[in-house]
Amino acid sequence: MIHRSVLLQIILDENTTESSIKKQVAASAALVTEGRYLISLFEAPNSWESRLPIEAYIVSEVLGPIEERNENWEFFGNGAIRSYKHKGSIFNLGTTYQWNILRRSGDKPYSRRHEVSAAFLKKNMIPVSDKVFSRDVANTVWQLR
Repeated sequence: MIHRSVLLQIILDENTTESSIKKQVAASAALVTEGRYLISLFEAPNSWESRLPIEAYIVSEVLGPIEERNENWEFFGNGAIRSYKHKGSIFNLGTTYQWNILRRSGDKPYSRRHEVSAAFLKKNMIPVSDKVFSRDVANTVWQLR
């Protein structure tokens, strides 16, 4: 079986509507396999201006209305990525992107790790002494075990 997560980048312009966003989301969600993720990314305004509630469209399209949630999907997380421009020692906010992750019900991606052979696992392990093994990688690996 092919396991597929989907990254959906929503580009906003003057022609973007609620229905065009929901259509992109529905098409992308249909491609996600069990236990995998629909990751959406879109540019968020840096000021308090009126805009389309994109996150609400994404969540309501995939999870359904609050009163009747879709049991095949679950909310996984959201956040923001900010970039800054600097002139000397002064940093100004550049671009802000918002991300949302929704997960289709099913086995988690790492649950299959026990299905592969010991030789395959050994071949794909990184020795702790390797330069690519950083503290972040070590922490992530530790959390998965």
